[in-house]
Amino acid sequence: MVRVGGMQYKIDPSAAMGHRISDMLINDKRMDAGASYSVAGWGSVRQDARDSGGEPVWEVVARHLKEIQHVPKMALNTPNIKGIEQNPGITPA
Repeated sequence: MVRVGGMQYKIDPSAAMGHRISDMLINDKRMDAGASYSVAGWGSVRQDARDSGGEPVWEVVARHLKEIQHVPKMALNTPNIKGIEQNPGITPA
């Protein structure tokens, strides 16, 4: 599982693989399946990314936080999960 920020989506854990995630939005705009998006993460999952020599994301974030000095309150990104009503182990938000 990958945590995401700034993105809304629906998930159906019971759907077939490749059909579980739908209605993906960024800033309330539908994502384009044919578009490319820039992302940042705390850990690289691909060897070529680890070998690229890029700046570690925690340094990018630290520099950004020093520049803005104040982080505005943001809404939490809670996915819309289908089927949790019948799951006693999950409490809907």
